[in-house]
Amino acid sequence: MTPYILQVESLGKRFGKVEAVVNATFNVARGEIFSIVGPSGSGKTTLLRCIGGIETPDEGIIVFNDRVLFDSKRGINIPPEARGMSYVPQTWALWPHMKVRDNIAFGLKMRGFPGEEIDVRIREISKALKIEELLDRYPWQLSGGQQQRVAVARALAPKPQLILFDEPLSNLDAALREEARVWLKNILKELNITALYVTHDIHEALFLSDRITFMYNGRIRAIETPENIYMRRDIPELAQLFGYNIIKAKVVDREKGLALIGRETLITCDNPHNVEGDALLVFAPSEIKIGYGSIKAKILRKSFVGGYFEYSLKLEDHVIRAVSETPLREGADTLIDISRCTIAKA
Repeated sequence: MTPYILQVESLGKRFGKVEAVVNATFNVARGEIFSIVGPSGSGKTTLLRCIGGIETPDEGIIVFNDRVLFDSKRGINIPPEARGMSYVPQTWALWPHMKVRDNIAFGLKMRGFPGEEIDVRIREISKALKIEELLDRYPWQLSGGQQQRVAVARALAPKPQLILFDEPLSNLDAALREEARVWLKNILKELNITALYVTHDIHEALFLSDRITFMYNGRIRAIETPENIYMRRDIPELAQLFGYNIIKAKVVDREKGLALIGRETLITCDNPHNVEGDALLVFAPSEIKIGYGSIKAKILRKSFVGGYFEYSLKLEDHVIRAVSETPLREGADTLIDISRCTIAKA
């Protein structure tokens, strides 16, 4: 038996002339939380829906638990209800006229579970998610965080081997979202549930995931552990999700990684792909040291964000972000040092 519960090979999906998913290939291990991140329109939700059978791909192969679910060449396409997966949509999609216990039981009844087993599973999953006291309420009587727990309980009740999450925390406010990340990861790991998790929030993916795949324009650009994907500064579209500074420059010495910003600012950077000529420089706001160094900049704005200041600086013709614990005056000229930067293809 393969160690992978899900295998996706050369999957493609088009909507008219738009290529929503292009040649997607990846594997998901048993018990793994595997996240798909990317900006809006990158194809991540379409990919998830193809795996769940909600959308029909145009080409490729999907194998789940050693069973072929889709094969474009062999004409195999197993319907969603027969794939053995659960799905948690962004809207949670709870039935407003049903009490919480009936919402959790709905999928079990559709799958033909006997009444006694349904009652047992409702008790087990409501206890695990700490929603026992909510079972006789209706969804409209619950807070957003409580509704989200009920949606997850409904997905977990059939004891699926894979749950598909489509941005399930995006409707929560910031505080609830932080709390939900913790209990969601805990429950998935405690129950050893494999999860395919779609989100546009890279920091959410970092916290939850064993591995992360980054999608852009329908294509998978990287598959890494959270630690490694954070270091993939060579992909500007990914670096943008992390809030890195990305500015145009010209590489004047490829081997030394020497780049020219604007008319007179020279900086030495990592050059992992030996880029020549026009390039992009990628560096984090925290890697800018304000108040010393050899690079001239001007402080445009200062904002206190709790424990430190965030600055907008003018560097040649570019505006960049920096963070520092040191209070400095807006409008002042200053010197900065960029402790690390990476050269990426323009």
